[in-house]
Amino acid sequence: MSASHVNSPGWEGELDRLEAQIVEDRKLLRSGQIPPEDSGWQPPQLGPLPPDLAPRARRVQKDLSDLGKKVRSAMKKNQEELRRAGEERDKLRKIPPENKSDPIPRYVDFEG
Repeated sequence: MSASHVNSPGWEGELDRLEAQIVEDRKLLRSGQIPPEDSGWQPPQLGPLPPDLAPRARRVQKDLSDLGKKVRSAMKKNQEELRRAGEERDKLRKIPPENKSDPIPRYVDFEG
């Protein structure tokens, strides 16, 4: 058995896992959420990639790259929305409170 066939099951499992994660992250993005950052990721210790899995691995790599761009875009959009919300909050804080010592009469005409 060649080394590439020995590595196939491990690499296939890793590619399966990555593809499933891509699907889940795309669902999160479509629902307006940003996928969590997986800071605990470690490169797999699987040895060389079998040549027959190279096209699939390239496709996964491209999908991950595209997904990363979409996540960065969503994060940038969220940051811009937070900035605008902060500006609106600051404007609201500048509105002076009503003077409680000199109330303005208010009337409601129910007969009208």
